[in-house]
Amino acid sequence: MNTGMVNRRWVTAICLSTLALGTARGAESEAEAPLRLQAATAEHGFDEARLTAVGKAIGFLEWPQSDTRRVGLLMDSSLLGHPELVTQESTHYRLVEFSRAPWAESRWSGRRLVENTEPVPTELPADRKERLLAALPPQLRGDPVFVEDYLKRKLERYQKSRQRRLDGEVSVRICLAPSSKAAQEHMLLGLIANTLPTDGLVRMCTAGRRPEGLGPVSLLTESSQKDDVSVRFARDNVCVTVRAWGRLADEALPLAHKLEAMLTGQPPLTDQQLLDRRPAVTMVLSVDGAPTKAEDGKGISYNISVPAGTEITHVQASVDGQPATANDGRINLVGKIGTVKVTLTAITSELLATILERELNLGE
Repeated sequence: MNTGMVNRRWVTAICLSTLALGTARGAESEAEAPLRLQAATAEHGFDEARLTAVGKAIGFLEWPQSDTRRVGLLMDSSLLGHPELVTQESTHYRLVEFSRAPWAESRWSGRRLVENTEPVPTELPADRKERLLAALPPQLRGDPVFVEDYLKRKLERYQKSRQRRLDGEVSVRICLAPSSKAAQEHMLLGLIANTLPTDGLVRMCTAGRRPEGLGPVSLLTESSQKDDVSVRFARDNVCVTVRAWGRLADEALPLAHKLEAMLTGQPPLTDQQLLDRRPAVTMVLSVDGAPTKAEDGKGISYNISVPAGTEITHVQASVDGQPATANDGRINLVGKIGTVKVTLTAITSELLATILERELNLGE
């Protein structure tokens, strides 16, 4: 036998084995690698292992991407199957950061409050009373007349709050993101933002179902009694989360389908067309509505213009990082001197946001 040939075969076998082992280790390393977010920013951080475990359980890395862009939606109780069941509704807005740029999310809640048939309490719960007293300054805590009156007022408020009970609720979060990937990352962050242990959350997500005809990416999870239902889906660059429980639990899935139809019914946009729909904000120094020099420092007038077919739904102002009142196109600066930073945030019904900052020298 040719010894050289045997040696070459042996070396070749070793090289092939090493290559195969390296490939296997590479695949194993990739499978075990932590999941990285590309655009979304978690407000309070997150557990990387938890994010990775849930992401892999729901096949996050295989979710399809889209180049189509949509705008957000305006939610109210009229979109429910039974709006008459809602006795109280509210909408709040907040900014969400994607790749260090501000976008917007709306949070709508429809609650059903009914008369509480249980007897009205005649005393404050012991732990509540203890917390209230502990929060008082020592000098007030030692005044028996003040304490008696203080606890009496707190009891009246507590009794009033117990006259009705919450019988059910629907909450809807709609987040506009710059891309489909960003919207999907926001959806994943929302999934892990709870107190469930990671293994329990993975089981819940794995057991959840993907509703037919609801976004390219969706997940429905529900309690064993089906009285607490959550539906999450991402349609292009919009992430929607619907949760309904109690008397309103049956609203969750039909509402999600209605929101999906409203999104797909929009004309598709390009990235630039989406950005062009942001509100245009201007600010001009003024005194009682009339333009003035910066050193007078009485106030600042602002103007917000929006594209046709949309409206301003939220305006927020701050001066040097502190909340300031922004009403009727004017921010009050009375009492401010020196250099101040004025910030104005405007959000439209399409959830497009603009932040304008100006540094002003108001003089002495």
